[in-house]
Order: sequence, then C-alpha cells, then structure tokens
Amino acid sequence: MPSTPCDIALRPSKEISDCSIAISKTLNGSFALSEAEYYPHISLYMLQLKLDDIVTAEKDLKIIASNFKIFQLQAIKYSQDEGFVDVEYKKLSSLTFLQEKVLAIFNSMRDGMREKDRARLATTEGLARENLQQYGYRGIGELFRPHLTLTRFSNKNEQQLTNMPKIDSFSGSFDRIGLFEMGESGTCRRKIFEIKLK
Repeated sequence: MPSTPCDIALRPSKEISDCSIAISKTLNGSFALSEAEYYPHISLYMLQLKLDDIVTAEKDLKIIASNFKIFQLQAIKYSQDEGFVDVEYKKLSSLTFLQEKVLAIFNSMRDGMREKDRARLATTEGLARENLQQYGYRGIGELFRPHLTLTRFSNKNEQQLTNMPKIDSFSGSFDRIGLFEMGESGTCRRKIFEIKLK
C-alpha cells in the first residue's frame, strides 16, 4: 500500500507567516518559504503515512484541534545547525502536551519509518535512537525543539546573517494545525489538511 512522508505541524498567524516568508526570500537558501509551497510551520510529528489513512488522519486532527486553544509563542533566538536557519521558540508545557496527544493517535497509524529516519537509525545513539525506535522520529519529549525553519544553506557551515529582524518579530499566535506532505530538508511542501484551533 503506498505511503508518503508527512508532517503534523502548527501554523503561525498571517503576521508571523508574512514575516517568515519575507525574510526567507532574502536568505537565498535552497528553498524560500511561501503560502503556496514550503509553508512556515513548527513540526510536531514527522511520520510515514499510508495514503488510505489520510481521511482518518483529517478526522483525528479535527478532534485534536477542538481541544486546544490558539498558542501564544515567544521566539527566543535564531539558530544555525547543519545549514538550517531556524527561529527557536520557548518550549511550553502546553506545546509538549499537544505533541503527546498527536503521538497518542498517530504513532499507531504510521507506516514504518521515513526513509531518512531509517538511515539515521544506524548512526544515532541515546534518547534520539530510542525515539526513532518507538516513534520513528527523533524530536520527541526532551528532544522536542519548537522551531520555524526559514531556509537551509547548501554549505552546512554557520553563515553570517545580516539584516535580520529582532527575534520578537516572530513572537505571537500559532492558530492552526495541519497535515502536510513533506519535501526535502523537512519542508512542508503540500498542504493536505489544515484546521483552526479554538
């Protein structure tokens, strides 16, 4: 049965989205964010999902969304690792709780492991390895790092970022949750389903 790599992700307000897209376009990385492709987001759970389970996944996300209010998140710093340029957010207990609810429903639905995560399993140790084995994804629990990726540079060395706005420009509401088909570098390249939080 065919499956596809998916990302269950939080989506920012129009203000944060517009700011993210504008800055992303100036960085000249391997991709630029937009509202048509490479959507601005915070990943909650990346998984391989059977195409036949998409309708069920949409129903389950509606249930989750009905139980969570809009998140007010504080951007705390820019970070660079492996070529990625990220805006990092303060990790709230409510965000961790949302991830736990997503995992409770979707971990049993996933179709094995994404190809990239299967490859990582051979070289990963400790908690990251345990998360891969149990959930098929590293960024769970203690390793959950809420962030919004602006782009990725092909040169993985840290690069000087100029003309970046104050980090507070990215603070504010995250008011939607969605299911996306994934592209390269953890991008959300196609929107499958999106719903507003309470």
